[in-house]
Amino acid sequence: MRRYLVIANINNPGSAEREALDVAVGVLSAASPTEVRMSPDLAALDAALAGLDGQVPVVAGGDGSLHLVSTGSASWAGSAR
Repeated sequence: MRRYLVIANINNPGSAEREALDVAVGVLSAASPTEVRMSPDLAALDAALAGLDGQVPVVAGGDGSLHLVSTGSASWAGSAR
C-alpha cells in the first residue's frame, strides 16, 4: 500500500495556507496512510527526506519548497527519484 509523507513549509499555522494543507491531507489520508512533517528549515527538510522509508513525498509549499526538494536537499539529491 502506498504511504504519503506530506512535507509542509507553512510559516503562519493559522492562515488560509494551513486550511488548504488540512484539506489536502484529508484527501490523501482517505486514500492511504499519510504523515505530515513541518519543515521550517533545510535541516528539517533533509531529516524528513532521509526518513522517507518507502513513503511517497508530497511537497506542500511554494516554489521555493519545491525547488529545495527537487534540487537543493542533500538527502533527496542522493536518493533515487
